Amino acid sequence: MFSTVILFGIDGKRRDWMMNWQFNWFGWSYKLAIASTILQFIAGILSVYQGLNKYLLDMYDFIKEEQELEKRSTLKFPPLPHTSGQRNGSKTQLHQYM
Repeated sequence: MFSTVILFGIDGKRRDWMMNWQFNWFGWSYKLAIASTILQFIAGILSVYQGLNKYLLDMYDFIKEEQELEKRSTLKFPPLPHTSGQRNGSKTQLHQYM
């Protein structure tokens, strides 16, 4: 979008670039494109800063949330006794079909 706004701003009034150059004028839509390009540039800088800052990792305690989810889990089953041919430690109800 940035390159389009710059290109049209530079070449919009040239006689050899567009047909009917005398009717080409920068109206409200071009001004809106300039404003949206500036806002898009600011949003891009902010998202790069947010991604590089890794502030989400500092603000959100993943280990604490994982422990809380494990504590609230309803699919916990004790590990099965060791028998030949079966897997140990199944945490779902599907261990009876193995």
